[in-house]
Amino acid sequence: MFAGSAFGLIAGTAFTSFVVYACVSDLRTRRIPNELVLLLAITGLAYSTGIGTLSQGLLRGVAGLLTGLLIWLPFWLLGWLGAGDVKFFAGAAAWLGPSGALEAGAIGAVIGAVLTVAWLGWERGVRVAVEKSLIAMIHPRILTSASVNSRDSHSLVPYGIALAAGVLVVSWFPALLHF
Repeated sequence: MFAGSAFGLIAGTAFTSFVVYACVSDLRTRRIPNELVLLLAITGLAYSTGIGTLSQGLLRGVAGLLTGLLIWLPFWLLGWLGAGDVKFFAGAAAWLGPSGALEAGAIGAVIGAVLTVAWLGWERGVRVAVEKSLIAMIHPRILTSASVNSRDSHSLVPYGIALAAGVLVVSWFPALLHF
Protein backbone atom coordinates (compact mmCIF):
# COMPACT_ATOMS: atom_id res chain seq x y z
CA MET A 1 0.00 0.00 0.00
CA PHE A 2 2.81 2.41 0.84
CA ALA A 3 5.44 1.14 -1.59
CA GLY A 4 6.04 2.65 -4.99
CA SER A 5 6.13 6.39 -4.37
CA ALA A 6 7.79 8.97 -2.17
CA PHE A 7 4.35 10.05 -0.89
CA GLY A 8 3.54 6.45 0.03
CA LEU A 9 6.85 5.93 1.78
CA ILE A 10 6.52 9.14 3.82
CA ALA A 11 2.90 8.35 4.68
CA GLY A 12 3.83 4.76 5.57
CA THR A 13 6.58 5.94 7.87
CA ALA A 14 4.19 8.29 9.67
CA PHE A 15 1.51 5.58 9.89
CA THR A 16 3.97 3.04 11.26
CA SER A 17 5.27 5.55 13.80
CA PHE A 18 1.74 6.20 15.08
CA VAL A 19 1.01 2.47 15.28
CA VAL A 20 4.26 1.69 17.11
CA TYR A 21 3.61 4.52 19.57
CA ALA A 22 0.15 3.04 20.24
CA CYS A 23 1.75 -0.35 20.93
CA VAL A 24 4.29 1.13 23.34
CA SER A 25 1.54 3.02 25.15
CA ASP A 26 -0.66 -0.08 25.33
CA LEU A 27 2.21 -2.16 26.72
CA ARG A 28 3.21 0.43 29.33
CA THR A 29 -0.18 1.68 30.52
CA ARG A 30 -2.83 -0.55 28.88
CA ARG A 31 -4.22 2.65 27.34
CA ILE A 32 -4.03 4.19 23.88
CA PRO A 33 -4.29 7.99 24.10
CA ASN A 34 -7.32 9.63 22.48
CA GLU A 35 -5.04 12.30 21.00
CA LEU A 36 -3.11 9.62 19.13
CA VAL A 37 -6.33 8.01 17.91
CA LEU A 38 -7.58 11.37 16.65
CA LEU A 39 -4.25 12.08 14.92
CA LEU A 40 -4.33 8.63 13.32
CA ALA A 41 -7.90 9.14 12.06
CA ILE A 42 -7.31 12.65 10.67
CA THR A 43 -4.08 11.71 8.93
CA GLY A 44 -5.76 8.56 7.63
CA LEU A 45 -8.51 10.63 6.05
CA ALA A 46 -5.87 12.95 4.58
CA TYR A 47 -3.91 9.98 3.21
CA SER A 48 -7.02 8.43 1.68
CA THR A 49 -7.83 11.76 0.06
CA GLY A 50 -4.25 12.03 -1.21
CA ILE A 51 -4.38 8.74 -3.11
CA GLY A 52 -7.62 9.48 -4.95
CA THR A 53 -9.99 12.26 -5.74
CA LEU A 54 -11.36 14.29 -2.86
CA SER A 55 -14.75 12.59 -2.86
CA GLN A 56 -13.38 9.08 -3.46
CA GLY A 57 -10.68 9.54 -0.84
CA LEU A 58 -13.04 10.86 1.81
CA LEU A 59 -15.48 8.05 1.07
CA ARG A 60 -12.68 5.46 1.32
CA GLY A 61 -11.34 6.93 4.56
CA VAL A 62 -14.71 7.33 6.27
CA ALA A 63 -15.85 3.88 5.11
CA GLY A 64 -12.62 2.38 6.48
CA LEU A 65 -13.04 4.20 9.79
CA LEU A 66 -16.66 3.05 10.16
CA THR A 67 -15.81 -0.51 9.13
CA GLY A 68 -12.99 -0.60 11.65
CA LEU A 69 -15.30 0.70 14.35
CA LEU A 70 -18.08 -1.76 13.53
CA ILE A 71 -15.73 -4.76 13.50
CA TRP A 72 -14.61 -4.31 17.11
CA LEU A 73 -17.49 -2.39 18.72
CA PRO A 74 -19.43 -5.57 19.63
CA PHE A 75 -16.38 -6.89 21.47
CA TRP A 76 -16.16 -3.69 23.51
CA LEU A 77 -19.89 -3.97 24.29
CA LEU A 78 -19.28 -7.51 25.55
CA GLY A 79 -16.42 -6.27 27.72
CA TRP A 80 -13.82 -8.30 25.83
CA LEU A 81 -11.89 -5.32 24.43
CA GLY A 82 -11.05 -1.84 25.64
CA ALA A 83 -12.51 1.29 24.07
CA GLY A 84 -9.00 2.52 23.23
CA ASP A 85 -8.37 -0.61 21.18
CA VAL A 86 -11.59 -0.10 19.24
CA LYS A 87 -10.89 3.59 18.59
CA PHE A 88 -7.28 2.85 17.65
CA PHE A 89 -8.33 0.28 15.06
CA ALA A 90 -10.98 2.60 13.62
CA GLY A 91 -8.41 5.39 13.25
CA ALA A 92 -5.95 3.05 11.57
CA ALA A 93 -8.69 1.71 9.29
CA ALA A 94 -9.17 5.24 7.88
CA TRP A 95 -5.79 4.63 6.22
CA LEU A 96 -6.74 1.16 4.97
CA GLY A 97 -10.24 1.63 3.57
CA PRO A 98 -13.07 -0.82 4.21
CA SER A 99 -11.56 -3.90 2.54
CA GLY A 100 -8.21 -3.31 4.26
CA ALA A 101 -10.04 -2.90 7.58
CA LEU A 102 -11.73 -6.28 7.12
CA GLU A 103 -8.43 -7.97 6.27
CA ALA A 104 -6.61 -6.29 9.17
CA GLY A 105 -9.46 -7.18 11.52
CA ALA A 106 -9.22 -10.86 10.59
CA ILE A 107 -5.45 -10.90 11.03
CA GLY A 108 -5.73 -8.98 14.30
CA ALA A 109 -8.33 -11.42 15.60
CA VAL A 110 -6.13 -14.44 14.93
CA ILE A 111 -3.05 -12.79 16.44
CA GLY A 112 -5.19 -11.54 19.33
CA ALA A 113 -6.47 -15.03 20.10
CA VAL A 114 -2.92 -16.36 20.25
CA LEU A 115 -1.78 -13.36 22.30
CA THR A 116 -4.66 -13.76 24.75
CA VAL A 117 -4.00 -17.46 25.34
CA ALA A 118 -0.26 -16.79 25.70
CA TRP A 119 -0.91 -13.89 28.08
CA LEU A 120 -3.28 -15.99 30.17
CA GLY A 121 -0.67 -18.76 30.26
CA TRP A 122 1.99 -16.30 31.38
CA GLU A 123 -0.23 -14.70 34.04
CA ARG A 124 -2.00 -17.78 35.40
CA GLY A 125 -0.16 -20.83 34.06
CA VAL A 126 -0.53 -23.01 31.01
CA ARG A 127 -3.09 -25.34 32.59
CA VAL A 128 -5.47 -22.45 33.40
CA ALA A 129 -4.95 -20.95 29.92
CA VAL A 130 -5.86 -24.22 28.20
CA GLU A 131 -8.85 -24.84 30.47
CA LYS A 132 -10.23 -21.30 30.02
CA SER A 133 -9.68 -21.46 26.25
CA LEU A 134 -11.51 -24.77 25.90
CA ILE A 135 -14.38 -23.65 28.12
CA ALA A 136 -14.62 -20.33 26.24
CA MET A 137 -15.14 -22.21 22.97
CA ILE A 138 -18.31 -23.70 24.39
CA HIS A 139 -19.34 -20.91 26.77
CA PRO A 140 -17.92 -17.54 25.57
CA ARG A 141 -19.54 -15.72 28.50
CA ILE A 142 -16.70 -16.96 30.69
CA LEU A 143 -14.57 -14.28 29.04
CA THR A 144 -16.61 -11.58 30.78
CA SER A 145 -16.16 -13.07 34.25
CA ALA A 146 -14.25 -11.05 36.82
CA SER A 147 -11.38 -13.53 36.87
CA VAL A 148 -10.64 -13.06 33.16
CA ASN A 149 -11.77 -9.45 32.67
CA SER A 150 -9.93 -7.97 35.62
CA ARG A 151 -9.39 -4.21 35.62
CA ASP A 152 -5.97 -4.56 37.21
CA SER A 153 -3.85 -3.03 34.47
CA HIS A 154 -1.13 -5.66 34.83
CA SER A 155 -3.54 -8.46 34.01
CA LEU A 156 -5.13 -6.84 30.95
CA VAL A 157 -4.03 -8.15 27.57
CA PRO A 158 -2.49 -5.37 25.46
CA TYR A 159 -4.78 -6.24 22.53
CA GLY A 160 -3.72 -3.11 20.66
CA ILE A 161 -0.56 -5.03 19.75
CA ALA A 162 -2.57 -7.66 17.90
CA LEU A 163 -4.62 -5.01 16.13
CA ALA A 164 -1.44 -3.14 15.23
CA ALA A 165 0.06 -6.29 13.75
CA GLY A 166 -3.04 -6.69 11.59
CA VAL A 167 -2.93 -3.14 10.23
CA LEU A 168 0.82 -3.28 9.63
CA VAL A 169 0.62 -6.56 7.70
CA VAL A 170 -2.19 -5.23 5.51
CA SER A 171 -0.51 -1.88 4.90
CA TRP A 172 3.05 -3.05 4.22
CA PHE A 173 2.58 -6.61 2.91
CA PRO A 174 -0.70 -6.67 0.94
CA ALA A 175 0.67 -9.31 -1.45
CA LEU A 176 0.69 -11.84 1.41
CA LEU A 177 -3.09 -11.72 1.45
CA HIS A 178 -3.67 -11.99 -2.31
CA PHE A 179 -1.75 -15.03 -3.42
